[in-house]
Amino acid sequence: MSSSRGYLDYILEQLSELEDLAWRGMMGEYVLYHRGKVFGGIYDDRFLVKPTPAAEARLPGAARELPYEGAREMLLVDRVDDRAFLRELVEAMDAELPAPKRRNRAKPAPPTQTDQSDKEEPPMLQVYCYSRCTTCKKALAWLDAHGLAHTDLDIKTEHPDEETLRRYHARSGLPLKRFFNTSGIPYRELGLSKKLPELSEDEQFRLLAGDGMLVKRPLVVGEDFVLTGFKESEWAEKLLP
Repeated sequence: MSSSRGYLDYILEQLSELEDLAWRGMMGEYVLYHRGKVFGGIYDDRFLVKPTPAAEARLPGAARELPYEGAREMLLVDRVDDRAFLRELVEAMDAELPAPKRRNRAKPAPPTQTDQSDKEEPPMLQVYCYSRCTTCKKALAWLDAHGLAHTDLDIKTEHPDEETLRRYHARSGLPLKRFFNTSGIPYRELGLSKKLPELSEDEQFRLLAGDGMLVKRPLVVGEDFVLTGFKESEWAEKLLP
């Protein structure tokens, strides 16, 4: 189940006294930012925040819940009708949250700002993912936890075409097989575990371009690199300073 826009709007209204508040949609849920830092989110119509010391002190006995399968536990905020409490909670958490990471290239579009301020944001990564993929959700949460801005594309309906895939492959420096989702149903149905070694590179690119579900996900595209799949150590080496 995903969160309703109505509940997001209610929480944003309750938090409206905060300066520099922003949100971004993520696979039917909503990530919340304060001063560019991720402090929590709306997951299955629950307001959850990171379990920082300040949050734990102000939410004694709060339920620890998973925003989604495979993610880290967060604290459930049940006093959502108390604006003064919510403001104090988020402001107290601020000093304990990691600063957003900045990369040194072009400026991307920011998350949706509630105050419409025009401030510099870190450059945006492109992430091809699938809404039902647990690994994709875990990867997006990792990016948010490290303050890395990204824009998400549905790999099923917005998958890269052949020309784009060729560019990504060249940029990645990886074997072309690493671009195939070898655990997916289309890969198995086509018998590619046996057929792939016999196919030419052109034939492989045509297959990938014809069905986004054949492409390894999440597929992360940066200005000078491409990553396939989610390996935390590999992502940390490439994306963190």
